[in-house]
Amino acid sequence: MAYTYRISANALKRIKQAILYLEEHRTGYGLKFDKELQNYIQQLTEGPEIAAPLYKNRRRGYLYKFKYHVIYSVHHDRQEIVVHTVAHHSRHSKRWKEK
Repeated sequence: MAYTYRISANALKRIKQAILYLEEHRTGYGLKFDKELQNYIQQLTEGPEIAAPLYKNRRRGYLYKFKYHVIYSVHHDRQEIVVHTVAHHSRHSKRWKEK
């Protein structure tokens, strides 16, 4: 059975920022990023543990075409994935403990 997912307010904010940034620098890339992110989240609902563990119950997965990663947690008891943030690879990973 596929898991449901929820995107945190922090992740929504960062996704919007990434889309705007990419779109400003190259027309159409914001939409391509959004499509790849949605495909990745769909993969997570089908196999929530595809990404490597990061910290406690957090996992970090990578988008293929864009240098962004997705920090999320898996809640098996309610079959839900919570996306905590989406960030560029250059962001410092110690901050994810706080998110």
